[in-house]
Amino acid sequence: SYGQQRLSGVANLSTGEKFAVRIAAQTSGNDGLQRDLSARKRALKTEADSGRIKLAYQATDNLSLLAGFEYLNIDGVSPVIAINQITNPTAVFPREVSLQSGGTDTLSEFVDPPSGTTYGNGIGDFTTRAHTEYLRGSWDSSIGLVELITARRTVRHDRFSDIDGTPYLVHHARYNHDLEQYTGELRFSGRSISDRLQWQLGAFYFTEEGDDDTQ
Repeated sequence: SYGQQRLSGVANLSTGEKFAVRIAAQTSGNDGLQRDLSARKRALKTEADSGRIKLAYQATDNLSLLAGFEYLNIDGVSPVIAINQITNPTAVFPREVSLQSGGTDTLSEFVDPPSGTTYGNGIGDFTTRAHTEYLRGSWDSSIGLVELITARRTVRHDRFSDIDGTPYLVHHARYNHDLEQYTGELRFSGRSISDRLQWQLGAFYFTEEGDDDTQ
């Protein structure tokens, strides 16, 4: 199981006839499926937390509201990616090479590796944050049912990757993504002509913006 753990729970609370609350949460994670001996860290490791809260309000027999909030937080360590075995170290890594991590003295084992050595990228990390807020209202009027649904969602993902093919931090990349969404829907429905005609009118709105700040 690699130290996998998971914990979840839910609670419902009613305060009279008008208010009701539901809360749910979950957390999970593991100790990592790989071990990077050079960095002395565990890789392929993920920790995730999520939860939601809903609040229902019955204002009258004809009017009700539902508001909610949801979140998801993920933190992880990327896997170590192995590079093909080095069969001719001198051709691939000349001894005069100098790297940002500290030069040939620090990297002597890497600069002049034994034949057949397998190297991999150093491990990276990543995080994801997603939040959602929404509101739903329903009004059963004398001429029809009016419903309003609106929501907002934000997602941010950050990832750091070592891409130089060595266990040392020589060349790397960082990926930052931000996303924001808005949605809105308005519906108006009812019956006419002695309930022989069912009708519905509505409008829907959606907008989305995103930023990609990859370096």
